[in-house]
This record gives sequence, structure tokens and C-alpha cells, in this order.
Amino acid sequence: MSLQARNRSLDVFKGLLVVLMTYGHVLQFFGDNALFPLESSFELLINLHVFPGFVFAFGAATALAYYSKPFKTALPRMARSALKMLGAFYLSGIAFRVLRENKPFASATIRRILLLQDIPGWSEFLVSFTAIAVLGIALYWPLRQLKSKPVLLLPIGIGLVLLCFLPYDMITQPVLALFLGTTSYASFPALQYFPYFLAGLALVWLKGRGQWALLVLALVSSLGGMARLLYLGEMPSRFPPDFGWILLPAAGTALLYLLASGLHSLQLSRFPRLQPLRPLIFLGSHSLYYLLAGNLVLFTLAGRGIAPLLKFKASGLFGQPIAAPLG
Repeated sequence: MSLQARNRSLDVFKGLLVVLMTYGHVLQFFGDNALFPLESSFELLINLHVFPGFVFAFGAATALAYYSKPFKTALPRMARSALKMLGAFYLSGIAFRVLRENKPFASATIRRILLLQDIPGWSEFLVSFTAIAVLGIALYWPLRQLKSKPVLLLPIGIGLVLLCFLPYDMITQPVLALFLGTTSYASFPALQYFPYFLAGLALVWLKGRGQWALLVLALVSSLGGMARLLYLGEMPSRFPPDFGWILLPAAGTALLYLLASGLHSLQLSRFPRLQPLRPLIFLGSHSLYYLLAGNLVLFTLAGRGIAPLLKFKASGLFGQPIAAPLG
């Protein structure tokens, strides 16, 4: 689990998340859960893990690329990163309204999105990344002081999870809702998901046994989420997030990172010249671009009704309709 200045295991991890998120969006736009019930399970697993996974990766990348440098050096790069995410949200949000919903490309539509008064679907995760990046900048000094005492990140994370008990229906101010959640629209509140950012910091700052203790903590967190699920008798709320929804994916996220790290180690030891993971590494190192590009393609296909292969054409992988799990 060793980490480098440019962590290629982290890129493999993000590449896997890009594939999963894109696949999940394809299922949501074109899948047919009535014909293929398995798709509901795929969607649930993907929805549970991809956003926390990206936040975890963002925390680890921040520790490596930004918190390891003086503030004057890190701030411009952190600010550019936040602005890129905000720009991606604007593009995705406008595209959803215009290309998917076929609304007019008018100033009223655009203005509401630019002012964060309208958070379009399948784009809200991008503006949540922006909010998390802003928190990363605002908390640079206090969090960096914990580099030598990363265990103190745990009580902070617990406190943030407790924000899931806020009265979400009373939060209506758009910017505040980005950080605390709301019932007005589907949102990924930055503060409630920030424990995964802290876990990413801890992954980098902890050494040896400490990193394995982080894995144990992830397993315990997921058990807590499972207990909540059993208590409710159904999946905890995703929008706005119940604390059970926040806790459930912790172990899966950790195991997915271990898988990515193991695959990268295997490549280095067995296939150093073939580089079979190069496509995933490329996706992961350009994840924001491909998440945005995937959204633009999906919005266009769905909005214009030009999805490929709507009916069975032949047996085999390439003859299945896009509504099928392998389509």
C-alpha cells in the first residue's frame, strides 16, 4: 500500500470508478429493470460506491499533491482544480437541461444554473466535488496540522457523519445546501461525505499498521451501515443522505482501492512492458474530462432518442440491446 508522488494505484482506482459511474448512468438512462431485474442491484452497488470512492481518491490526491506543499504554492493549483470542477458542472448542467430535457438554450435557463439556483440531475456530483475542493482549501491549515497526528481525523469524521441528523427540509439556501444537504433536489452534501476525504488524507499520512487500521475502521463503518439497513428494513435514504447510506460503502470503497493497488502491483511485477492497465490509468488521470464527456454523450443520446441498438439483434455480446446489462 505504499504511495508515490504520483500514485498510479490511485489512477487505476479512479479509472475503475469512471467505468463504474459511466456504466451506472447508462443503466439509469437506457436500462430496463423490469426485463432485467439484475440491473437494479448493479445500480445500487454503483450508486453506493462511486461518489464516496471519488471523494476518497480526492482526499488522497490532495494529501499528495497539495498538502505536501506550502500554502502559497498549493493554493493556485487547488483553486484551478475547484474552478475546473465548477466549469464541468456548468457544462453538464446546461447540457442536461438543453440536450436531455430539450429546454431552450436561453439566458433564464443558463443564469439559474450559473447562480446555483438550479442543480440539474446527473450533474450534482460535479458541483459537490467543487464544494469539497473549497473545503479542502478552507481547511488547509487545520488539516495539515494533523499530518503528524492523523488519528485525530477520526473524531472529526464522526462529527461530520452526525450532520446527517440535520433537518434537511429546513435547508433551502442553494449554496448552504451544497454543503449540508436539502430535500429540494438530489444532492451529495459536501460535509456529510467529507469523512471519505479525511480517509484519503489518512491513507497517505498513516504508515504500515495505521493503514490496515484504516481498513478495519472501514469494515466497522460498513457494519454500522448494515445495522442501520436492518433496523429500517430498507435501504437508507440516498437523497438526502441518511447516516447509514454514508457508512455502508466504506468497506467496499477500501476493497476497491486494494484491488486497484493489487492490480497495479501485479502489472509492475509481471507485465512491466505490456502495461495492461494503461487505459485505466489514462481514464483515472483524466477522470473529470471523461465524466463530463460521458454525460454529454448520454444526454445527447437520451434527449434525441438516438440510443444504439434498442432491440435484440443477435446472440452474443455485441447483439444485445443497450437496455440489457451487457448491452
